[in-house]
Amino acid sequence: MTWQCEVVEYPGDWSDMKVGQMFYGPTEEEALARDEKWDSILRLYSKHLSEYYKANNSHRRPLFVILPGNTPFCIDGQCHSGEHGFHGGWTVTGVEPNITVQPSINLGGMYHGWLQNGVISDDCEGRQYAADGYEIRK
Repeated sequence: MTWQCEVVEYPGDWSDMKVGQMFYGPTEEEALARDEKWDSILRLYSKHLSEYYKANNSHRRPLFVILPGNTPFCIDGQCHSGEHGFHGGWTVTGVEPNITVQPSINLGGMYHGWLQNGVISDDCEGRQYAADGYEIRK
């Protein structure tokens, strides 16, 4: 299954959003100010924006998308792993919602796939998701 992206106004709580919905997150200043409108996950990633974002896309606010597994993902953020902390990031081209993110997005055991021209791909490791974005467990 694939999901078409759309830009929506952030409702103040991402837990009821649908896969493919994109929204603009807090600026670094808002993230540092601990504005209560923004969840701690959104503030964290908005404090760690990639060099690519800063050099090429800082004309817009950081962009988040809900991925399969109903997880918010900051396409403008740095990669994160427990072993390496925050580092690197993704190349984001196009105009939202029809953006392309390179390389693939790997949320370690939850979702691994592509966002190309505004379409979120199936999981490339074989996990399957229902239309609502939740994993189908066998």
